[in-house]
Amino acid sequence: MKKFKLFSMRNALVVACLFSIQSLLAVDVPLKSGTDPNAYDSSRPTKTKILIPLTATIEGAELGFYYTANVGTCTVTVVDANNNVEFVQVINTSEDTEFFFDLQGLPIGYHFVKISYGATNLIGKFYLEY
Repeated sequence: MKKFKLFSMRNALVVACLFSIQSLLAVDVPLKSGTDPNAYDSSRPTKTKILIPLTATIEGAELGFYYTANVGTCTVTVVDANNNVEFVQVINTSEDTEFFFDLQGLPIGYHFVKISYGATNLIGKFYLEY
C-alpha cells in the first residue's frame, strides 16, 4: 500500500513540474472583442462574457493560435503600436486547429494581433522582447 502511495505522489509531482515548466515558456495573449487597438484596456471590466474558441500565446519569437472550434476562414493581422500592418495571414480552421507565425524581424515593443472571422473581431496586445 505504501509503494502505491509513493508511486502516485511521485507521478503527481512530475506532472505538476511539467505543467509549471510549460507555463513558464509560453505567454498568453489575452483576446478581447473589438477592432480598435487604441481602445484596448486590459483593466476595463466587461459586463458580458464572450466565449472565444481560441487561445493565443507567444513562445519565443512565435505567435501560436489554438482553436477549440471550427470557425471557418480567419484573417490574422499583426500591427505595431502605430497601427502599421506588419503582416496579414488568412487561415482555415476547417483544416487545422493549431497555427504558428514567426515574429522574428518585428521590432521590439508592443504589437496587436487582430483576428476576424464572420461577424467576430478580436484583438490582443503583446510585447516582443527578443
